Amino acid sequence: MQEIDTHLSTLSTALPSPTLSNSTPLIIPSYIHNTSLPASSRSGLSLHDTTIMLLAAGFETTGFTLTTATYHLLFPSSNPHLQKLLHELHTAIPNPASIPSWHELEKLPYLSAVVQESLRLSLGASARLPRHNSKEDMWYKGWKIPQGTVVGMTHADLHHDPTIFPDPKSFDPGRWLQVEGSAARKKYLVPFSKGTHAELYLTLATVFRQYGEAMMLWETVRKDVEPARDFFVPAPEPGGNGLRVTVS
Repeated sequence: MQEIDTHLSTLSTALPSPTLSNSTPLIIPSYIHNTSLPASSRSGLSLHDTTIMLLAAGFETTGFTLTTATYHLLFPSSNPHLQKLLHELHTAIPNPASIPSWHELEKLPYLSAVVQESLRLSLGASARLPRHNSKEDMWYKGWKIPQGTVVGMTHADLHHDPTIFPDPKSFDPGRWLQVEGSAARKKYLVPFSKGTHAELYLTLATVFRQYGEAMMLWETVRKDVEPARDFFVPAPEPGGNGLRVTVS
């Protein structure tokens, strides 16, 4: 946290430079030097919170989901899943140096199934995300939840519910290709609430199209990558080595 505040202080006192040399906007400098924003949105506290949000939502959760996908695709018993994915990627991407846009990648059924199953097992955000209904009261099993009451639920209760996802601890992308029960599965997959996951499609397609046949797990077991602790984002048990892979 202190390191983040030090970097923010440096950016705040630097000359305005909200873009890279190729004109790509830089997020935090753009906040700092955008005088159309109210002063409260450019305060140290606001910038600190924005930075933490970007790191948690754009780095930690995405990284853990990619870790989950890679482990389960490379785990020996999951070889059929890997072979199905590689076949689809080789067919759709003849040249590994030319990866299609994520709009095109999300049309690939098995890649999409891998992304969805990895999001389900990795949970996205493990903490309860606050929600409220500002329009009307809600009812749950005879209990009245008054309008405006803040409620929250951990995603594990949904993603690991065997009535929605049979054998919920297993990695099974094929469940997302089944017509029966598809509406419920889509409804209760809420790793980051709702939205697109472009970075997952692009990264998995790029890495596995290029190196999928050459990668092997190295001294990695399931507890090294399985959610066991809640730091708003999920984390495995302490003392593990994380995901380790060799490329031959």
